[in-house]
Amino acid sequence: MHRALLAAAGLALLAVLVAATALADRWRVAAAPVLDDALVALAGSRPGLASTAEVHERLASALAETARLRSRLADYQGIAGEDALAGFAPVARGRVVERTSRLGRRYLALDIGADQGVIPGLAVVAGRSLVGVVAGIRSSRCLVQLVSDSMCRIPAALVDPRQAAPAALTAQGVAAGTGRAAGLRLDLVEDLPGLVVAPGQVAVSTGGTFPAGLVIGVVETAVRPGNSQANPAASNGGSAGHWRIDLRPLRTAEQSDTLLIVRAATR
Repeated sequence: MHRALLAAAGLALLAVLVAATALADRWRVAAAPVLDDALVALAGSRPGLASTAEVHERLASALAETARLRSRLADYQGIAGEDALAGFAPVARGRVVERTSRLGRRYLALDIGADQGVIPGLAVVAGRSLVGVVAGIRSSRCLVQLVSDSMCRIPAALVDPRQAAPAALTAQGVAAGTGRAAGLRLDLVEDLPGLVVAPGQVAVSTGGTFPAGLVIGVVETAVRPGNSQANPAASNGGSAGHWRIDLRPLRTAEQSDTLLIVRAATR
């Protein structure tokens, strides 16, 4: 009796296994086309089906384009947010199409020129910051000498934004490029009695060839004549000579894909 029960149980288990095997075979046959299509899609070997690598590539391209558009939007918002055009009249906005930096010479080209009203000597700005000057033009392109160019010289003055508006001029000199993207100096600042030069003061254009009041850079270090150590807030004792002042630009042309050319506003 006991052996009969064991035999019956064995036969039942064998039947279950056979049925399961048959079901698995039928599933594999039915699912094979679906699996094949999935593998083909991953391999990218069937027209119209993108591979995983292609999907990632397209996603990366879309993300890069989004970042570029956000950067351009930030440029436009920066101009409005900084009240950059107060006292200045826009001439044209151009896209950077070429950049060059050789042995301290720093230039770029914009896709606007004489056809858009651009003339040599106009200021090129990003926000309120002066980043270059138009050095040459064609009908639909212009060459811009950056303020960081080793041969660029711009009349400038120091103002202290911490003082009550309107900020008073504290010193005058010449902003000079060093050939480095973020390297500027303020030269020829005389050591006049009572003069204080301190980090945080702002160098701005004084007019002439450029509209007055464009930001050139912020004082990082200031060294009194005859002092070998940086003196961040030294009061002048009236000795002869010139200060050595390093500036940090608030914006650089390298940070923007588009730049604005401006002239002094006519009243």
